[in-house]
Amino acid sequence: MDILAGGTGYSPTNFSIGWYDEDATCEDSKPLHYFFGSRVTALGNAAFNWGFSARCAEHWFFGGELMAKLASGESGASQTAVLVAGEGDFRLFGTAVRSNTGAASSGALYHPLASGSGGAHAVLVLDGGTFHAHGSILNVSADGSSASSDVTALGAASSATLAHTPGTAFVVKPGGGGGTGTRIADPGGKVQSPFLWPPGTSPPAAVSTQGSDAFVETDCGSGGGSCSSGSEPHLMLYATSCSGSGGPWFDTVTGACRVP
Repeated sequence: MDILAGGTGYSPTNFSIGWYDEDATCEDSKPLHYFFGSRVTALGNAAFNWGFSARCAEHWFFGGELMAKLASGESGASQTAVLVAGEGDFRLFGTAVRSNTGAASSGALYHPLASGSGGAHAVLVLDGGTFHAHGSILNVSADGSSASSDVTALGAASSATLAHTPGTAFVVKPGGGGGTGTRIADPGGKVQSPFLWPPGTSPPAAVSTQGSDAFVETDCGSGGGSCSSGSEPHLMLYATSCSGSGGPWFDTVTGACRVP
């Protein structure tokens, strides 16, 4: 099945949404939907560009792709490939989730989890929604545009929300003109999303939450030296208490914040 909203030749609108659950349907019963090898896409030239909006039903998605792509310079637009809210329950298995901005997009995007403008989400969970992803990929990329835009792969707000993504890959690329890349944003939400970044000599730049991310730095010095010109591998854990030039990383070998 292929569901498409918007696209080439469409005039600017308020909404471009591939699938939308009506809140009112929960008054009588909670629908249940299964998708196999399907694609749902919002090719937006709109103020609200959402690939899939689940606000009531329980959805199971096996394979396929969910995408939101902003194709214009719509300033202040809200973009997310998957939006889950209210009684919505969304579960992905082996599915690609992509939230991208094209080269034509030059306006700042609205960020629902932060003040001011600038932002796009792959997945956004609000108001009690539930989201699960296993063996999938969450990709949020604004680097195709020259605009300075923040991006967030997975956002969860309010204490009633839940996002659970073990075994899922992440790609986080802020705007080509600058911006902040965030893998997890959970101001009040509950996120269970462990992730191991590829090893290398420079820690990942994406923002996350305490203890959620791990990274093996391969150029650390022997005897607990700095990590800049050595050859030892050190396991780093994301720690909000660590800051400064070493970044938010805790060196498990030295038992202290990373020394660059």
